[in-house]
Amino acid sequence: MFKLDAKHIAAYLLLGLGFAVVMGFMYMQYVYYDAMIATFGVSNAELGLLITILGITALVTSVPLGALADRFDCRKALSFSLFAMMIGVGVLALFPTYPVAIGVWLCDGIVMSLWYSAIYKTVRVIAPPDAVGKSFGMFGIGTALGSIIVNVAGLALYDHFAEAYSLQAGLSSILWAFFTAGMISSVFGYLLIKGFKTQGEGDEGEKEKTNLKTVLRALRSPSVWLYVLGCFCIYSFQVSISYFTPYFTAVLGASLTFSGVVAIFRQYGLRIISAPFGGWLGDRIGGTAKVIRGSFAILIVFVLIVLFLPPTTPIWVLVILVFAIGLLGTMNISLQASISEDALVPPEQMGLAVGMTALLTADLFQPAMFGAWLDSFGNQGYTYIWIYTLVILALGIVVLSVMIARKKRMLAAGQMGGEDENKVIEDIEKLEEVEISGPSDPEGVAKALEEKKK
Repeated sequence: MFKLDAKHIAAYLLLGLGFAVVMGFMYMQYVYYDAMIATFGVSNAELGLLITILGITALVTSVPLGALADRFDCRKALSFSLFAMMIGVGVLALFPTYPVAIGVWLCDGIVMSLWYSAIYKTVRVIAPPDAVGKSFGMFGIGTALGSIIVNVAGLALYDHFAEAYSLQAGLSSILWAFFTAGMISSVFGYLLIKGFKTQGEGDEGEKEKTNLKTVLRALRSPSVWLYVLGCFCIYSFQVSISYFTPYFTAVLGASLTFSGVVAIFRQYGLRIISAPFGGWLGDRIGGTAKVIRGSFAILIVFVLIVLFLPPTTPIWVLVILVFAIGLLGTMNISLQASISEDALVPPEQMGLAVGMTALLTADLFQPAMFGAWLDSFGNQGYTYIWIYTLVILALGIVVLSVMIARKKRMLAAGQMGGEDENKVIEDIEKLEEVEISGPSDPEGVAKALEEKKK
């Protein structure tokens, strides 16, 4: 029985703080662009290279380091990787030069692949299968609160030191703030979660360490690829709605202040409400994939409304739309890793599955594609963005429907064999290896399991 006590709540808040620090640092040019340009003395292209380095390291290292997160205790991997990244932050705070920044983004980018897999696996396994939605919902609250704290405190420190001394001093104050918060999350977060019982703890499947055979099995697993496709659709939509900010100003005539406030509220504030509600609802109805699929259907209607909004649209209509779309969008992005339970990704393969999402991510092409449309077609480019978004939402409904139906078939087969969920997956994978049957043949699976039981 999953008990959401004070210890668990504190752990989710610390995990969320660590998440906010890592994302805030690795993508800090989105907030502190001018300060980084002035401090490092570089061009726009040279500063952009830092994000390019991050993308390349993720593409190359996410799969092997995701497997590494599975091989060792994910809680130790999480604490170690966050601690190591904060060492890089401290080095850059001491020596804020561009060559040092290149080295830090390269090293931290590699370690980030281990951290990214470890944190999502940790959030999943510290709760039982029937409370995974609640676990990710609480993590969503921690992430939202951590992001608000990091951004508000960071901007206050930056403004004070930049005005009193220099832009370089302002940037260094931010880095030291990141360093302090990250170390707190690393040390105290580990002390809290190390005592939690995890999914599979004490089972034979958890004792089996990841090796090349298990990696190859995961790479062939429909469960893993359904998870990757589901995450792609969820994150792709999140990238799309970030273009609401310029759309409101360029097409609908909203002010920059209004758009900025809306962006912050949509990205952070709504998650405090949407993440726990979506997680709770997912646990109640048998899976967060069902919740996200329903939200995708509703979002199709909202995006169609946005597509045909006239320039004279009243501000109050925009506020309602932003609230509705932001509520569903933040819920989905908070719960995206929880659909691993619906995809039937075994807990011992969770790190690798998270790492594999880097192989198919909207970051590889979507911002560049959207930018090219806006450069070539002006405001008409937004029409193409919303049409693309509708396609992604429809694809997401298909992927999640396949995931839900497959889980239902497999659990039905498992009940016939008297097995639990994870054992069903293990048995089916073994049956696939000897080419008896596969998950696309549910009757064959059930028959094979029946024979196996006999």
